[in-house]
Amino acid sequence: MQTITFVIGATASGKTYFIDRNYRGKDVDILNVYDYQQRVYEEAGFGHSVPVGAMFRCLMKAQDMLLEDIISRLQAGRDVV
Repeated sequence: MQTITFVIGATASGKTYFIDRNYRGKDVDILNVYDYQQRVYEEAGFGHSVPVGAMFRCLMKAQDMLLEDIISRLQAGRDVV
């Protein structure tokens, strides 16, 4: 059975360090919500500054993309962090 593991914590609390120490190199797909957010910002044409009105739409799109990838990987028999 496939598993999904969420690593949640405050900024700079060691989430990436924890994932690297415990999951990197194992047979698991590591998905980072920050990567999805940055991709959406770039696709929308925003650089270092995102207008407040657009930020919510971008974050929702990033969340939708992440959810789709989580579901597709689980359906393919992969574990996800």
